[in-house]
This record gives sequence, C-alpha cells and structure tokens, in this order.
Amino acid sequence: MSASKSEGRLRHRLSALAPMFISCISMSFVMTGVGLALDGDWISALTVPVAFVGGVIGLWTARQKVARLKQRIQPVLPSLKQYGAMTYLLYLRPFAEDVRLAAIDPLDSGKGRLPYGRMLGFADSQGAEDSWEEQIVGVFQRCGRVVTVGRPDEEFAFPGAKRFYLRHEDWRQEVSTGIQRARLVLLVAGIGENIRGADGTLWEFTEAVRVLPPARILLLVCGGPDDYRRFRAACAGAFAERAERLRRVGEPPLAVPVLPDHPELGHARRRHPLRGVVQFDEDWRGEFVAFDPAVEPGRTENRRNRAMLRRRIEPFMARLEARLPGEVTPAKSFRWVFAARWIWDETVIGCGSVYLMSRVPAPFTMKAVWTVFAASVAVGSVRTMLSEERLRVRKNVKVVPPPPPPTVRSARFAGSAGSAGSAGNSHSAV
Repeated sequence: MSASKSEGRLRHRLSALAPMFISCISMSFVMTGVGLALDGDWISALTVPVAFVGGVIGLWTARQKVARLKQRIQPVLPSLKQYGAMTYLLYLRPFAEDVRLAAIDPLDSGKGRLPYGRMLGFADSQGAEDSWEEQIVGVFQRCGRVVTVGRPDEEFAFPGAKRFYLRHEDWRQEVSTGIQRARLVLLVAGIGENIRGADGTLWEFTEAVRVLPPARILLLVCGGPDDYRRFRAACAGAFAERAERLRRVGEPPLAVPVLPDHPELGHARRRHPLRGVVQFDEDWRGEFVAFDPAVEPGRTENRRNRAMLRRRIEPFMARLEARLPGEVTPAKSFRWVFAARWIWDETVIGCGSVYLMSRVPAPFTMKAVWTVFAASVAVGSVRTMLSEERLRVRKNVKVVPPPPPPTVRSARFAGSAGSAGSAGNSHSAV
C-alpha cells in the first residue's frame, strides 16, 4: 500500500473518531446537567438541551464518516480465481442499486434514524453502522464468502460483498465462469425506473438459469412490490430474447422460470432490508418466501425484527445450506480469553471512573446519574463485544467443496484397479 493511501485512511479514521469523541463528551455533560437539576440547580438544566444537540450532531456526523471510511478500507479482490469452485457465493445486482443498498438503516420514508439507545449504552451497537448490503451479505456469509463484480468506474468500493473488477470487453465470459463456479448465485430482483440500466443483470439471470440447477439460484427482494413487479415484467422479454439467440446458434432450449407474485406484507416502518427471497424447485417454479416482521410478536419494531430474524430467516438459512453442494465448517472459534480481558478492562475503567467521581465534591444525585451513565456505557460495550465475537465466528466459515465428478479417464483407472483387485482376491482364495 502506498504512503498516500495509508495517510488518507488515517485521516479518515481520525475524522470519524473526532465526532464520536465529541458525542461522548456531550452526553457526559447531559448526564451531569440532569444530575445537578435533580439536586435543585435548575440553571444547569439549561445546558442539557445544548449538550444533547451536540451529542446528536456528533453521532450523526460520525455515522456519515464511518460510512465513508468503510468504502476506503473495503478489501478488493485481485481476481475471482482466488477462490476455488463451490466455495463462494456470487452476489449480482444492477449497479444502480448500489447507492440505495449502501445507505445506513434507511426507512420506508427515506429518512435516517439515530440509535439513541446505543448512544446511551443501553443497547447493543453491533451492526449499528451497517448498510443494507452489509446486512444482506451478513445473512448469507454463513454459507461462504460473498463476492460481487464492482462498478468499473467507482473510486472506492461499497462495503458489503468483496468486489472484483472486470474489463468492459470480456465481462460476460468471466461472469459466466464465475456463475458456474459459484456455490450459490444471489441476484437482487429489483429494477428502478430506468429498466435499460438493468440489462446486464437480466443477462446474468438468464445465464445463471442456463448453466446452473435451480437449487443454486436465489432471488433477493430488497425493494418494494413495484420494484419486484418491474423486474418480473422485464424478465419475460429478457428470457424470450435470450432463448431466440440460443436457438439461432443451435444451443439447447432455455428454461423459463415462473416468478410468483409479490405477497401482501404488513405495515412496518422499519424492517430488515431482505423483504423476501424467491427459490425455485426442479421445474423452475418459484416460491416467494416472505420475511415480514409485522406478523411477529413484539411490542416494538426492533423486537419484531429480531423475532423475524430468529423465526424466519435463521430456519430458512438452515434449509438453504442443506441444499447447497459442499460442506461448511467453522473456520474460527470463540475467543474466550479476549472476551474475559475485554470484560476485565471495562470493569476496571468503570470502577475507576466511579471512584474518581465519588472523590469529586459534587451533589449526590449528580454522582448517581453520572455513575449510572458510566455503568450503562460499560455494559453496552461488553454486549457489543460479545455480539461481534459471536458474529465473527458465525460468518468466518470454511467451505469444503464436493468431490469433482469422475472423468472418463478416472473411471477407466478405477475400473482397471477394481479388476486387478478382484484378480488378486481370487488368486488368494485359490
């Protein structure tokens, strides 16, 4: 890596850490002002709104900086040949979807959301800054590494699937080879207003249907019903055109998948970016598996989303893994020593801060509020560490590919060896 790139990454890391530090200091002032106000110093309460606004601005700025930082540190694959056949998942989508899927925690209304509970330390902050693509990739990483083709003219790669880049003139041949060697092809079933901008993705879908069995193709529904309906309508013309081209060159007829309707989903202002998937049976009939948090139990949207992840997505991934070729084994184990050291460090820091606050000549209520805040931040840090460690173990897997099919030469060799073995056994018996 060049010195200029290293300096650029360091600069962006510092630019992301600075607003985080400002946000933490502002929230400390908020807790101090609340404590003094409860002790009767109502003048100090006037500083609470100002400090809280400063904390919110700092957190919002940090989220934007973290998103840009992820783009600059996203690893890039020199070539797809780095992975063996049947050991990776190929993620395909229209390039126009990258901007939408790179947003952090977007809502149906198009607005962002600040994790206030995570900012105060009451909630787990694992995945708080993950984009839609990172969340989608995180679901499927337990089946293998997720890789994708990067936009040729992009300066920095979007976070999520690992990017590799192709030349304009021969991209179809290389993508076709990547599709055939993939353990599973994940294709985003969504088209924006510009249908012509998805010509490449429609060709990739027809190519995957041509060279792969139905069990190794999965359509991802990440947008609204209208996006899916446009994709389904465009597929009809794309398959008809591709079938005609194959017929002219004497290729076998192309199967035409039957895409199901988009089911009605319940109203949920905040939901997982993966609205559902379409899987195919042996006759290429599609089944829409919806992931709808509105039908799950829970008082809040976060609880319903967690219930949907546990009751819908996790069982589906277990069934999907059983259909795929090869075998998945964990590549890393839970680092218990690391976790114990982290808990010890947070305990020492928390106890030290409480002791120092107890030595400060301040009202009791102020000390109590500040102590609760410090303890909540410590607990939130430990919860985040444990979640990230469990996620690291679940995502870092090793795929053992299935044995290659026997060739004519290997079959003849096995037959010769078997004949020789039979002759030897009969000779021994005699």
